[in-house]
Amino acid sequence: MEITFDNEIYNNSTFEEDIFILDDYFKDINNAIVYVDTQNIHILITSIFSILKNNGTVLLTGINGFNEEVFNGESLVLLNDEIFFENKYKLRKKIKKDISSYSMKNIWDSLDDYSNQVAFIVQTSGSTAAPKLVPITVTQVKHKVNSHIKEYDVDYKTKELLCFPMNSLTSLIMQILPTCIGNASLTYLGSNFSPYKIIEHLYMNYDVTALTPTMLSVINSLGINWGKVNMKYIAIGGEKIDFSLIEEIKSTSGFRSDLYPLYGATETTSSICGKANDYNRPKRSTGKIVDYIDVKIKNKISGKEYGEIWVRGISVITTYLDSGKCVDDEGYFNTGDIGYVDGNNYLYIIGRRNNVIIAGGVNIHIEEIEEVFHKHDSVLLATVEKVESEIKGEEFIVKVVIKKDKKFNKMSLYKHCKDHLNIKKLPIDIIEDKEVDLISMGKRRRSHASK
Repeated sequence: MEITFDNEIYNNSTFEEDIFILDDYFKDINNAIVYVDTQNIHILITSIFSILKNNGTVLLTGINGFNEEVFNGESLVLLNDEIFFENKYKLRKKIKKDISSYSMKNIWDSLDDYSNQVAFIVQTSGSTAAPKLVPITVTQVKHKVNSHIKEYDVDYKTKELLCFPMNSLTSLIMQILPTCIGNASLTYLGSNFSPYKIIEHLYMNYDVTALTPTMLSVINSLGINWGKVNMKYIAIGGEKIDFSLIEEIKSTSGFRSDLYPLYGATETTSSICGKANDYNRPKRSTGKIVDYIDVKIKNKISGKEYGEIWVRGISVITTYLDSGKCVDDEGYFNTGDIGYVDGNNYLYIIGRRNNVIIAGGVNIHIEEIEEVFHKHDSVLLATVEKVESEIKGEEFIVKVVIKKDKKFNKMSLYKHCKDHLNIKKLPIDIIEDKEVDLISMGKRRRSHASK
């Protein structure tokens, strides 16, 4: 097993030694919550296995930290880079010759498959609402990770490329933990979104990676040669998916990767539908719902087959740490997304309920507008922002980041809109944005403008 980050390579023996060292620091933390404050993936992984070995809980949050008032009265322990290296220097001479019991696989296997002990507290991305703290149990983590290893045959030959920030649940469930348990190898690109670095590595010899639709759109706009991409599987998820872009990429001469959609949320412990090599998946579906998740479509839109997507199952949480119960009386969680399920149990996403603009009685899906803008040859990234309107209730503006070799031309963009959108769905203004503004998960940063 190898983890590569910032030109450093860490292997099994390195992790075993450092888990042994941290075990002394964490030996008395039973049931304590440990805030792991680091941007170093080696320290993160070492901390996770040391904490879980000692029946603790790993707190992972975004780059802006968390609200400590939520943990008032709780036993909260800090682990940062300074503490890690201090303990490593102090205890390095105490390392035993045989420390195999500190291997990540042995620690993982020793965890109770049916434990309700909270393994992770993860902060949601905040791309669609205020960030929340989600408790994930040992049972949920082990079930998802072991299922992923089995489904993708993760072993010593598997090479993973991690483009998401390491402290996201998606990164942990889909790539980091499967790499550690499956004895695979992983290269981590760091927490800052770097499209050119992603393109560079997509040309290299890896098996698996994952991107958000925004990340996919940006690297596509930068002129990546998809025929040279040397990747077995590329999973796309985390936002509304532009299926026309996926089909466009798949039709590229020489393209040989399996580019496929996923759907899930932090609250569902990562994906609940979509998988590689699903040749029966309808083109605009996010995939077949896994057999351990029950999906209900509630509050259907008048005259439509779609409505709110509610989910229930072993991997779905029932409470937020900071705001309490988050399921209905039957145990279903409201994802906040709008969609439907076909007769073969394939899920289709229309959009997010709070991403619908109601302008004079007309429902406008934000993602539909952004997809149209991304088809203009000058646009690198487009983001819709709602604007309050005294006449229509709501309207919207569009902020666009223009490609480096192009110029901002508002008239050209308006003409493009009129050619591809109903006249009732046109923006009230188009504004040039100088930078790609993404949250840490590689998703668009959305806000509401005021008129």
